[in-house]
Amino acid sequence: ASWEEIWLNEAFATWMADKATARFNPRWHTELERRLPLDRTMARDAGQSTRAIRSGRVDEAAVFDVFDDITYVKGGAVLGMLEQWLGADVFQRGLASYMRERRYSNATAGDLWHHMGRAGKRDVATMAAGWTDQRGHPLLSVTSECVGGTTRVTLEQRRATDGVVAPADAQTGASPLWRVPVQLARGTERATVLLTTPRQAFELPGCRDAPLIVNAGGVGFYRVAYEAAAAARLQAQFARLPAVDQVTLFSDAFALAQAGEVPMAQWLALTAQLARVDGPARPTLFDLAGTGFAFLDDAVAGTAAQAPLRAAARRVFAPELTRLGWADRPGDDPQTVKSRDALIGRLARFDDAATIAEALRRFDADEAGRAVLPASIRAPVIRAAGMHGGAARFGQLMARFKAATGEEDRWLYARALASGSDVERAKTLLATSLTGAIGSNIALALPRLVAEGSPLGELAYAFVLEHWQALAKIAGETPSRQWLLPGTAMRFNAVERAQTLIDDQTRTAGAPGAVPAGRAAARIALLAAVRQREADGLATSLPRP
Repeated sequence: ASWEEIWLNEAFATWMADKATARFNPRWHTELERRLPLDRTMARDAGQSTRAIRSGRVDEAAVFDVFDDITYVKGGAVLGMLEQWLGADVFQRGLASYMRERRYSNATAGDLWHHMGRAGKRDVATMAAGWTDQRGHPLLSVTSECVGGTTRVTLEQRRATDGVVAPADAQTGASPLWRVPVQLARGTERATVLLTTPRQAFELPGCRDAPLIVNAGGVGFYRVAYEAAAAARLQAQFARLPAVDQVTLFSDAFALAQAGEVPMAQWLALTAQLARVDGPARPTLFDLAGTGFAFLDDAVAGTAAQAPLRAAARRVFAPELTRLGWADRPGDDPQTVKSRDALIGRLARFDDAATIAEALRRFDADEAGRAVLPASIRAPVIRAAGMHGGAARFGQLMARFKAATGEEDRWLYARALASGSDVERAKTLLATSLTGAIGSNIALALPRLVAEGSPLGELAYAFVLEHWQALAKIAGETPSRQWLLPGTAMRFNAVERAQTLIDDQTRTAGAPGAVPAGRAAARIALLAAVRQREADGLATSLPRP
């Protein structure tokens, strides 16, 4: 019925795409891979730059601000939670009824909740409102005890935060409240309960040795913190847990450490267990670990902790690449192929000498026509050549970039060229964005690619400020214009740079650029908070390389 309700289209698209993908491509393990976009979205939703799914009136000039991960990923997750709570059959009947009645018509969230509630004979509208109409998501603290032969599970909820924003509302002093559908599991036993108050107890029959898992199946859009003894039991049995629960627990462990709820050392200890996991979750777990190490690398960049942190990352990822090898093998599933690609890229970033040497050898053989790079590792090998290859290989990549006839290759070579740490070569690359010799989409992205792929974010940021008018003219009235400056600031880790970005963005992009600047500033503040809290401890506790 309005832009405010656009999530009804896009959240459904996300939910339905996951369902269809899982049905027709089960070897892709969608139930595991969805954790990666969920983590990115939950990280933003735990910070100051988030918004409610239904955020009120949407200005026409800022309509692209709502085509984001909150609409797509969080919206899709809310539908998934609703499906789990009502049951798949009830959910399907309600959805079908909604579509029949509203066909060729406009719709609101109220229409959807009406049909869902009628199908399930439950108050869906009240349950859903907390998820769609307020910002953030909950953190559930869990305790359990055996009382008279019954397991009493106590859940407490408060807003999950990134450690920068307060868990309570700044004006009222109260934490938001959600009606949270929670799936509990002990071994093969399942129970779905609805948490409706700040603190609530539930009873499960019997007292068993199997560990209690909250958010079993990983459908819920919330974080879970276990009491110390329960967390230790789950960590001890981590390799034997169901695959989805391994991924969810590992994801929550990093989010809690990132927010300062638990020591970062607790998450690092869990990464040491990944090599013991033998099952479909293994590639996703290594991918999540790579994302975590990359975030920490950004947070502690420029401190004494960076070198030992990179050495720790190499100890996690190098044996896994050795196990998988560089060549495709008969029977490799899609996750293994994807994991091999990611591992090469991670190890190149974290300065693994053996990986860099092998990547450069393969790049040179491809350049000389001696051996063609396999498609499955072509991208990370080329990026490694841009990152570590020196002046001659930079020239070869620039020639390939200019000669590329396909969009995929143009982006690949642009990212590779942007990944090096040589200042003069980066200046040469940035200058090409103003020549008109390359497509405007890549020209506008080059400063961001330099900031994302290299330690030269300051150079890229200064370039955009100096050439703002020329770049803005290339962008025209498109969303790219508003992201020119924030896109170069996402790896800054000094708290004062957040305000500097907002001031510079106001001066250049004006009011329409406020949302992108706010998102980048929130990430800068988070990186700065983690740097302040963790850098010294990591520098002293991690072994020196």
